[in-house]
Amino acid sequence: MRIQIDRTEVNEQLNVLMVSVYYHKRAIPLLWQVLSHKGTSTFKERNAVLTHLDELLPAGCSVVILGDREFGQVDMMRSIRLHNWDYCLRVKGTHFVCPSRGVWATLKQLAPVAGTQYFLTDVVLTKAQCYGPVHFALACQKDSADPWFIATNLVPTLTAPCAIMPVVLAVKKCFLT
Repeated sequence: MRIQIDRTEVNEQLNVLMVSVYYHKRAIPLLWQVLSHKGTSTFKERNAVLTHLDELLPAGCSVVILGDREFGQVDMMRSIRLHNWDYCLRVKGTHFVCPSRGVWATLKQLAPVAGTQYFLTDVVLTKAQCYGPVHFALACQKDSADPWFIATNLVPTLTAPCAIMPVVLAVKKCFLT
């Protein structure tokens, strides 16, 4: 089950943190929380929503959490994995990663050229938190200067290197509209 987490401001007055199930190109709201402040949600607020979601879902349900850059942080990845769920979260290009060769670089430095995509596997994320292994799908649409960096715990294999690409595309569709 693909679940997306997102935050939106409604009429510049309400700041809403929402969790929806992604089904047939539609987001069906499952739960939401009106935040008492403007701007991004806090980890405490996000974690509370995930905990409530866990209470709603059937035991043993297979879940992939999709999220944009607001949610692409190590604390979210850890929290999602504590629920035994998978994740595909867009992260900022300013994050440092350490691929297997042992040299730290920002994701922006590793960005694919327009019209290409590739995967990084078994990467350590951020110098400060050294979280991993994390896998990345890096993609940039043709005629675009905005590459996407999607962190995931799903592993592309030699027999199916694009196994996570449909999920990556789903993340893009969820957050481009």
